Amino acid sequence: MNPRYFYEDMQVNDAVDKLENKDKHNSEVAERLKARRLELNLSQKELSVISGVSTSQLSQIESMNYTLSKSNAEKIADALETSTEWLLEGKEEYKDKITYEELGYKS
Repeated sequence: MNPRYFYEDMQVNDAVDKLENKDKHNSEVAERLKARRLELNLSQKELSVISGVSTSQLSQIESMNYTLSKSNAEKIADALETSTEWLLEGKEEYKDKITYEELGYKS
């Protein structure tokens, strides 16, 4: 087991649970990213051009071989016309971007 998954007083079972939760989270993010990309009829190449994230990274994210960084999550969410809250956490109420005007604020 990789020591970076341990904290000072963490038991082995806790470290395994942490690792499994990370894998589950990456899997869910990958599924949402791919589903939204396909919903918008975008190829990985097209999403790469729009988001500025390389095709290689997108492929790795979708196949769960790469953990999404905050900056790439923001770029991809913008390109997919969604929020980082939906992309990273699956919060359905944030799936579609809402503008300040739609919320009643003036820009």
